Amino acid sequence: MNLDFIAFTFLIVVIVALTISIINLKMRNRRLAKELIQSTIDHNIALTMLAEELKKKENVSVEKTDGFLKFISESRDLAFEYIEKVQESLIKFKNEVDPEIDYMLTYGTVAGDSLSSKAFQKIDKAYKKLLKDALPQEDKKN
Repeated sequence: MNLDFIAFTFLIVVIVALTISIINLKMRNRRLAKELIQSTIDHNIALTMLAEELKKKENVSVEKTDGFLKFISESRDLAFEYIEKVQESLIKFKNEVDPEIDYMLTYGTVAGDSLSSKAFQKIDKAYKKLLKDALPQEDKKN
């Protein structure tokens, strides 16, 4: 009978220990469930805020890109306009100066080489290089 009593007491102690353990596990599960729910809510809030910030950034980025493209387009137009004006000025200069240079090269050296004719030849060389570098070359096939 003594042995039955010890076994019964041991069984009661094990059942009480297991019951306490189960109660602790249930309380821990509830706490963890609450923490998981709160963590999920926080995660969803963070995702929503991040999505809003990304959308704002994309809108700002698109506006900056549009402004940049407008700047590039305007700059290109201004550059082409400048190039056309410079080329027109050079063509006017060429039309006014070419006959004078041809005349000086043809008839200016009749008296022989002089200091002014050498200077004029340097000017002519620089003039032709300027026109060659600054003006577009016409296609010789056309």
